[in-house]
Amino acid sequence: MDAPRYLPAVEFAPPTAVAYELRLDNISLAELLEMPAARDIVFKHLPFLKFAIASPQLKPQLGNMTVRSLDAFVKPPSPDVYAVIDEELSHLPPVVGTAP
Repeated sequence: MDAPRYLPAVEFAPPTAVAYELRLDNISLAELLEMPAARDIVFKHLPFLKFAIASPQLKPQLGNMTVRSLDAFVKPPSPDVYAVIDEELSHLPPVVGTAP
């Protein structure tokens, strides 16, 4: 059995990043902290987060965790607080990068 022959690609179109709306459940804490406007919104509603992310045990995990994943370690705020934060984050420009 002969292996199939594939013709060379005529043209390559590099993938493009898709813009997406920022929400608490689709961005890591590390990415969130890099965006001053988003960070300020979250800290305004969840001031305890400043202390939680300073923990030496959590610092290495900030790229793998979302704000909501911290519920396992601290008393979670009410769903209304998360809804208000998501509403305020939705007014920020869409994030361009890897899709959530």
